[in-house]
Amino acid sequence: MKQQSLFGNLPTLNSRMRDVNKNIVRKANNPIARRTVTTRGTRPKAIQSKVAAIVEMAKSKLVDNGTTQLITKEEELEKYIDAVITNGTASIDTETTGLDPIEDKLVGIGIYTEGMNPVYIPIWHTDLNNIPVADNMKAEFVRDQLQKCIDSGVEFIMHNAKFDMRVLKNQLQMSEYIKCKWDTHLAANLLNENEPHGLKPLWNKYVNRGQEDDAESFDKLFDKVPFNYIPLDIAKVYAANDPKITYELYEFQKQFLDINSPLCKKKDLEGAAYILQEIEIPIIKYICEMEDAGIGIDEKVAKDLSDKYHALLDEAERKVQQEISKIDLSKLSIEQRSKLSNPVNASSPQQLAIILYDALGLQSPDKRKPRGTGEDILERMIERYPEHKELMKSILDLRGFKKLLSTYIDKLPSLVKESTGKLHTQFNQYGAKTGRFSSSDPNLQNIPARNKEIRTMFIPSKDFVLISADYSQQEPRVLAHLCYHLFNDSKMRDAYLEERDLYSWMASQIYQVPYEECQERYADGTPNPEGKKRRDSVKSIILGLMYGRQTKSIAEQIGKSVQETEQITEMFFTNFPAIRLVMEHYKEMARTKGYIQTVYGRKRRLPDYNLPDYEILDASSRQPLQDRSVVQYYLNQLRNAWGTEKNEIISDARKRGIWIVDNVMKKAEAERQILNSVIQGSSADITKKAMRALGEHKQLRELGYRMLLQVHDEIIGEAPRETAKQCGEIVCEVMAKVTEDTISVPMKVDAEYTERWFGEDISDKL
Repeated sequence: MKQQSLFGNLPTLNSRMRDVNKNIVRKANNPIARRTVTTRGTRPKAIQSKVAAIVEMAKSKLVDNGTTQLITKEEELEKYIDAVITNGTASIDTETTGLDPIEDKLVGIGIYTEGMNPVYIPIWHTDLNNIPVADNMKAEFVRDQLQKCIDSGVEFIMHNAKFDMRVLKNQLQMSEYIKCKWDTHLAANLLNENEPHGLKPLWNKYVNRGQEDDAESFDKLFDKVPFNYIPLDIAKVYAANDPKITYELYEFQKQFLDINSPLCKKKDLEGAAYILQEIEIPIIKYICEMEDAGIGIDEKVAKDLSDKYHALLDEAERKVQQEISKIDLSKLSIEQRSKLSNPVNASSPQQLAIILYDALGLQSPDKRKPRGTGEDILERMIERYPEHKELMKSILDLRGFKKLLSTYIDKLPSLVKESTGKLHTQFNQYGAKTGRFSSSDPNLQNIPARNKEIRTMFIPSKDFVLISADYSQQEPRVLAHLCYHLFNDSKMRDAYLEERDLYSWMASQIYQVPYEECQERYADGTPNPEGKKRRDSVKSIILGLMYGRQTKSIAEQIGKSVQETEQITEMFFTNFPAIRLVMEHYKEMARTKGYIQTVYGRKRRLPDYNLPDYEILDASSRQPLQDRSVVQYYLNQLRNAWGTEKNEIISDARKRGIWIVDNVMKKAEAERQILNSVIQGSSADITKKAMRALGEHKQLRELGYRMLLQVHDEIIGEAPRETAKQCGEIVCEVMAKVTEDTISVPMKVDAEYTERWFGEDISDKL
């Protein structure tokens, strides 16, 4: 279990507003509160009452039927570990004081192996004054027993294995991670990415078959109390049960994700089984290494950036107040004025709405948000009301600087762990339903790429060099493979084989001009503005198609009208018909099977794609309406209705006792996800395969290379300065070759060698 007044013209920026801004940023910088143990000597009444409530609840809801065992003696643990070694497999789960594997304490360990009772090993249980209880096992002895398991080749089954592996290694100071045989959390995502993946809900649904179980409510009660305060007799039953149900869930999942299982073949899950056993599970160890290694922060650069952006923030606030001071507020009602502070707080949506809509009399470009003040609304107002451009721009600048400071510049340095001197993120293997990684606490994949200054805070270890290796046009290459593999169309593939720039080459085909006239620069290196426009238009279209963007969005990006963009897109499909065929192929797969598959077999289920446009239901029972004539009447009415007209039809139906469910938008969103899921999911699989290959590369390890970050198609690592160039060359070769067994289009990987992220390339100095 993982513990989870009235006034006229306004003055310009004054010291009070500066203090307000800094306070906003300071509050945002506070790290997310973790549950930690209480200071020795205190006896908080809140904890006492919670523990008492747990004890009382346990009497009726946590019955000890004699199947769980508390291990408090060394000989008992040795005997159990011998059984684990004999079986070669066991399930394991850790109990901790929080969610930080480096700094939070390991309270105890639950283990289960076949033929034995599930057991709980207390390590750091305390009384309410944080004095360890007498029955704790010595951490050193527990570590030695787990090391015996590692030495004997024991493989462990876990739920969210990465957490348990890191906790055990860090808190028991083990020399290596325990080996993962199966992660029921990852397996659950591969079997159905659209449902909750908590251990107990999954076990309840698939093993307990939905029978009533009090474990979940009991789990929520524990969530309010650090586990070290839970009495051992209760902790034993609860914590020993977790590895047992993890094992039972594993047995259920195995029949679907064992590549040799008949059920796996019957359910068309061989690809998912391959993904789990050959990609997801093997890379857990290397993700653990990345998270534990962390990445350095240059304190001086961070301080300089903080000073710079706080000055920019102050200047933006001054400009906002300057623009607001030009506005006549005399026409505002007394009530409206009373809601404005002095000076106006431009960060308050309510105050800003009064300025925009009441004082200036503007109209929102978004009818759904008549008093909206969001970024998209302000940007559209710049086009609609150019006379107020400076006001809108200064507000957007103010917000932008606040976000940069609170989310990155001031916050990230505050998250550096004192114990390691590094910043440690968490990588979520199934961060997106496509199988793509995400990063959290903090999110290091979401640092604005356009603002390269922020990334320069990140530095390698002392005497090391950062090696940033990224796939060149990874996703378009996957699309080129699909065109060739599915429809034997080699046009895009051939362009890559000839080492042409794909976007320039495609633009030359569409616009019927020489290839050289579609490149960003001429042969002599001088800029080619028209060539860049042609190239950018094609790039936006192909990426837009892959990401499921609508024509309007693509049009805005390339600076053309929707009609012009539609014409270019049609020319695009005329020249590259296989791309449309690929799109239709996967739409048909989603229509007939309910899912699509990546190149390697990962499934993305899209149930919304097969929903009817509208569901006509009886309002009282919410069951399908039986009167077919009424159903057909409303379907006919809705078929060509849009916006307000459609809403009126639905509202009128409800007055008549008919409930209409509008699925049109959900279906459209699912359709946009189809090709994106194939391309993005396949690309995610490729990067994960590369991570495994790099992690297992013996020479790279000997040369001191280690991975630090993963940003989708980019892997950032570090190596000693003296071996960095050699490591980079190996990394590029390994990453490029990892797809040769499946992808028919060659991959290209580029590496940069820097002393800080987005720093100057120093390859010529190595």
